[in-house]
Formats: sequence, structure tokens, C-alpha cells
Amino acid sequence: WSALVAAMASACGGSRGPAATASDGLEPSAEPRRGVQKNGPLLWRVQPQDGGPASFVLGTIHIGVSASELSPAVWQAIDRSQVFIMETDLAAASDAGAQGPVLADALEPDAWNQLERLVGVERARVLAGEGLDVAYGAVLQALYPTHQSMDLELSRSAQLRGLQSRHLEDWRQQLALGRKYFGLEALMELLNPRGPVRGELEELISAYRRGDIAAIEAMALAPEDIAAAPQRFEELFFARNRRWVKLITTWLRDRPCFIAVGAGHLAGKRGLLNLLSERGFAVQRVTPESP
Repeated sequence: WSALVAAMASACGGSRGPAATASDGLEPSAEPRRGVQKNGPLLWRVQPQDGGPASFVLGTIHIGVSASELSPAVWQAIDRSQVFIMETDLAAASDAGAQGPVLADALEPDAWNQLERLVGVERARVLAGEGLDVAYGAVLQALYPTHQSMDLELSRSAQLRGLQSRHLEDWRQQLALGRKYFGLEALMELLNPRGPVRGELEELISAYRRGDIAAIEAMALAPEDIAAAPQRFEELFFARNRRWVKLITTWLRDRPCFIAVGAGHLAGKRGLLNLLSERGFAVQRVTPESP
């Protein structure tokens, strides 16, 4: 389950819990936290090899790092784009009602006490009538807080800049995945302060701050984990990548785009970067020295 938590943090578009209220301005902070993406952002420039507009692909993380901490290169890439593409419509997903078991019926007293220690008594009471996937997102937010998810911040910033918005999948598909794979067992692992999950999430956040895509691949897409649960990884990563790249290749030939997806979708032979390269796109990472 610890590898599954890494997949949650890098493969799905953020928690479904109620978002914090956004400020009107979503610009990068004047002085980002030291060490954030010191090897450069997880940002790639992509362009059809036979000619066409230059676009950008950003790997995001859905916990622990705010969009305001990202490199200025990310915001410059958004400014050069006309279309903003993300995994799904997170605003619509946040309005979905609970389905399946609700938290109050699922947790034993010891687990409930641990939840209250993490999110507070009042917040736990609010969560009591929510689904397990919402509770999972709320616990992640309590452990690794941000103002709101990086993807949602980027989306709202793109809207303020007048970019057209497009989505790679219907929000109902993403909710179905969350409900299937992030239920009671996953929540219990996350609530356990002595389990391995929290340590691995901290490593994942650290790798993201370093801009270390190889380390993210090793954690989120470990071969032994894929071999142990091939259907899980097929549904969370590989099948989605294949569907998405068909849309992306069409859109990238039309207008300059900025694509923001979980970093786990970019890595490896079955990741979006390699799939784009196989389909005739030049793919180049934006480095700290890039103009």
C-alpha cells in the first residue's frame, strides 16, 4: 500500500475534500522556499518535429508543495500558452456527493481518535458523513498542508490569464478510481503514525522539491510493485496515459498548450513523455539554464 500512496500523490488530480478559498492573485512567491526544484522544475518543452507550436508539460504533485513555490520558468511557460490542459475538472469533482461507505460507519474508535488528532474534532465531525476517498484527501491535507492543490492553483491562474481550459478525462472517471483504490485499508495505513506510508510520502515530496523525476519513478512505478498489482497500475497509470496521449497529440498540433498532470504520468517507457516522443514530438526538459 505504501507504493499505492505514492501513486495517489502523483497520479490523481488531488483530493476531493473541500478546497480552501483561493486568493484573487495566484502568482509565484517573490522568494520561493529554498531548495524547491533546485534541479529545475519537472517541466518539458514539446514540439512537433515536423513543425508546429511549442508547448509545455509539467509534472505536478498533489500534496505538500504549493504552485506558488514553482520556478518562474513554469509561469513563463503558462504565459506563452493559449490552452491549459489538466487531468480533470477538480471543481466539479469537489461537488460530488458521497457514495458507498461513509466515514462514521467505517472507522473503529482507535482510528477515529487518530483522525481527530490529525484534523481536529470539528473537522472530523464534518467528515463523518463523507466517503472514504474524501477522508483520505483530508488526512493528506492535514499531514502535508497547502493552500489548495497545485493543480487547482495552476488552473485558476491559467483562467486569470485567459487561457482556454481542457480536460483529459471526465471527473467521474477519476472519482471512480479514487473510490476503488483508496478505501478503508489505504486510509488506515495513512492514519498509522508508525507505518511506512508517511515516510514514503515525505520522500516523494523531497524528490519533487529536488526536481528528481528518476526518484519519483522509482517510488511510484517500482517494477516489483507493478508485478504484484498489474491491474492497479494499468488503471491508475498506463491505460490513462494511452488515452490521454491521443488527445494531447491532437491539441499540441493546434495551438501552444500548457499541460499539468501528476508527475507519475510522465515517467518511464509507458509515460507521457516517451509516448509523445514515439509519436513524433521533440521533448526537452527545461533546465535552470534554459532561457
